[in-house]
Amino acid sequence: MSDSESEAEFPEIGEGFFDEDSGTWRKPVSRNEQNVYELLSESHPRIIAFQGIAEMEQEEYLVLQYHPKGDLWTYLLNNDPSLSTRIHWAIEIAEGIAYLHSKSIVWADPHLRNILVTEDLHVVLTDFAFSIISPDWMHRFSTMPPPIFACPTGFWGMTPNRADIFGFGVILFALLTRRFPWVDHLAPSLKEQLQIFTTLHEEEKWDTVGDSKLREHFGEIVEKCFKVKYMSGDGILGDLKQCFANWSEDVANAESDHQAI
Repeated sequence: MSDSESEAEFPEIGEGFFDEDSGTWRKPVSRNEQNVYELLSESHPRIIAFQGIAEMEQEEYLVLQYHPKGDLWTYLLNNDPSLSTRIHWAIEIAEGIAYLHSKSIVWADPHLRNILVTEDLHVVLTDFAFSIISPDWMHRFSTMPPPIFACPTGFWGMTPNRADIFGFGVILFALLTRRFPWVDHLAPSLKEQLQIFTTLHEEEKWDTVGDSKLREHFGEIVEKCFKVKYMSGDGILGDLKQCFANWSEDVANAESDHQAI
């Protein structure tokens, strides 16, 4: 692991433990998070499964499905999934965010450690302790994700979903390029993140996807997320699915042309 990886500052998923008897993850109850899970009463494949409340030693715990492959950030550091797989994950993350927004919930803590990899290599969103239910457009968030994912303050009032939209732009950028904006790796230190947030993102300066083909297909989505041009996750999801279809067709045509030579 490089020095920058060892210094990276992304918080682990909220305090909890694996319960061997039930095979579930137990997490101390946060009433706000419990309210979110109860609002998400219908199960959704892109949201971690909530299985109720359990009492242990006079303490209450959220009971959640356990995913031993861990969080997406750690998985990316230790594995090399294909570009197609990474784009599929971006679509699945957008599906989860779109579902939250359809329920008037802002995730408010979008980052790669709050996304879990399932046994069959799909992804689910988790950790809703800081989520906001039905915020108004001028809501001022009292918490923020790690600085590299944080929405610049200049977008206050543009949409109550702005934190999720900007954060997803960073997630998509990282999945496309295997690096974070303005650095050449996936493990920016807290110092690097704060510098990027204060001197670049707060000044509305955006990094771009380097690969010309990826930029052609996905660059506009990344830019629109960075500039908070989407109102909700649903708009991102529709554009992302269409761009993925176009990109896949281009890749298939390029392979066909290569084989014909």
